[in-house]
Amino acid sequence: MIEDTRRENLKALVEELGGRSVLADLMGCRPNYISQLAHGHASFGPRAARRIEDAAELSKGWIDTPRDMNIHQLPVLAPSETLLPVKQRRNLEPKRHATFMLEKKSESAFAVQVEDSLMTGGETASFPVGTIIAVEPEIEPQEDQFVWATPDNEETPVFRKLTRDGASWYLAPTNQRYPVKPISDLDRIIGVVTSAQQSLL
Repeated sequence: MIEDTRRENLKALVEELGGRSVLADLMGCRPNYISQLAHGHASFGPRAARRIEDAAELSKGWIDTPRDMNIHQLPVLAPSETLLPVKQRRNLEPKRHATFMLEKKSESAFAVQVEDSLMTGGETASFPVGTIIAVEPEIEPQEDQFVWATPDNEETPVFRKLTRDGASWYLAPTNQRYPVKPISDLDRIIGVVTSAQQSLL
């Protein structure tokens, strides 16, 4: 039943956030209400599900979906902060975190908010301005994956699709009205994008 799935996902979310009180503060309710939902003592309908998703900045339908993945909170970094060495990134104190369902993550994983519109309007994928992406630096990038990287002759990292033409690599926007940009050294790829969600702010 869908309510069973919601309860299991809620329990996992509460554990990841650090307790009922944390989620209750986000929702503006009492911790006892969270406990009632989790243990079947209160109706867990669509309205309650969407309220939790909104409060925890989860994508719509997240709490309804059975999954074997784990909940992870990633620090949301500014684009310039993602250029820092891994050790320095880990020592940052971000003001905000984003919650993702991920199969696994490394200690160097982070999130970043998309600031340009070049990934909006694609035929197969569209990521509007404000989308928050999860970036995993420990995954080796492959052709046709989405990545967070710095194009040749530029200093600002961008969210693009990694494409290849012969021996040459490129960073391509999903909106084909914009040009692809070369990336001659794959070391300029900061990480592979493993998930994305639309910001609720």
